[in-house]
Amino acid sequence: LLLNMSLRSVFCCLTVLPAVASAAPSLDLAGLSPEVAACTDFDRHVNGKWQQSAAMPAHKARIGSFDDLRDESRRIVEDALIEAVRQPDRLDTPGKRLAAEYYASGMDLTSIEKRGLTSLAPLWSQIDALNDRSQLPALLAKMALYRIPAPFSVSVRPDEKDKRRNILVLDQSGLGLPDRDDYFRDDARTLGVRKAYDAYRLRFAQLSGTDTGAAMADAVFALETDLARASLTRVERRDPNAIYNLHTAESLSKLAPGFDWAEYLAALGVARTQEFNVTSPKFAQQVALAAADAPLAVWRAYLRQHLLDAAAQALPSAYV
Repeated sequence: LLLNMSLRSVFCCLTVLPAVASAAPSLDLAGLSPEVAACTDFDRHVNGKWQQSAAMPAHKARIGSFDDLRDESRRIVEDALIEAVRQPDRLDTPGKRLAAEYYASGMDLTSIEKRGLTSLAPLWSQIDALNDRSQLPALLAKMALYRIPAPFSVSVRPDEKDKRRNILVLDQSGLGLPDRDDYFRDDARTLGVRKAYDAYRLRFAQLSGTDTGAAMADAVFALETDLARASLTRVERRDPNAIYNLHTAESLSKLAPGFDWAEYLAALGVARTQEFNVTSPKFAQQVALAAADAPLAVWRAYLRQHLLDAAAQALPSAYV
């Protein structure tokens, strides 16, 4: 299912060919503003020229040095993959061959259009089969394992207060709009974004042959709005202590009843007594409340929508 969600590390096995590697200056001295003393205003000294001259491309939401570095890294990897496909005799390891074949399959647009949604069938069928609340924990864990953050984003990271160990982190997610505040602002820009989001969701429903009714769309949006209301704001998340809340399956079950956390965590490979971090306990409580109360038809529609959204880049052009 959607190999691109689990093969990101494959590209590390590629040896970048000399022809596609290029040197770049490590420090842009010409970008400094010598007329502003560094000890007076370091930000203007370093960034002043860039802030005056930088223009935001229409196809991007942000720009910056690290974005440029990421774009250049992607270009180098893509050039290496193109070269690998053109010169299969140089692929001397299984990992290199797998990476080249995977890239070639992603560029085979004709086959992608023919396949439609068949690559989603295993997970789609499990969502369709959601007819009992007892199925939710395992299904939501399966979504997380496929890197589909609905409603949680799940990762393994070093413990922020004990770097000697790695722990599971359950982070708030599951929203279709860019920010939790977008569900509550009423300025013109936000209202325009929400209108576009409604059209986006309707298009997915029409393309996939699922419920296109306004009532279901409103119910799914209400589910997301409840999750957004329980989410920490960007400002609140700046406090490292606010997003550090260690729990076990037992303690989280007491804090957020209504959802079988033990089954959910077991499906993620976490032992019942093992500690993990819940970045937003209030969000976990809302998920448990929705698991107990929200109609299963709404959960099915919500999970289909987020599955399509997560997979869109690998689906036929109509979904992109």
